[in-house]
Amino acid sequence: MSDQVTDLTEEEKQALSLIAQFSIGERQKTITGRLQKVYKIWISGKAKMTPDETIDSLVKRGLVSRSETNWICITEEGKKLVKKI
Repeated sequence: MSDQVTDLTEEEKQALSLIAQFSIGERQKTITGRLQKVYKIWISGKAKMTPDETIDSLVKRGLVSRSETNWICITEEGKKLVKKI
């Protein structure tokens, strides 16, 4: 588990931390907007991935899930990982 934390990019860590704040999930559009407006790495322009690419990466890793309607929820594995960030 701790190895997985070090494998995450800064963008992924920030996105996962934000998604964890929504207990029942949130629309991807809302999460993307908040990441772009609030989180330093995107505000400064230093992010190597867009918020949508970051969420896609987290979905591929199994840390968050995406429904057909683009509703993003953190998985149990993601919740455990957030505690280690």
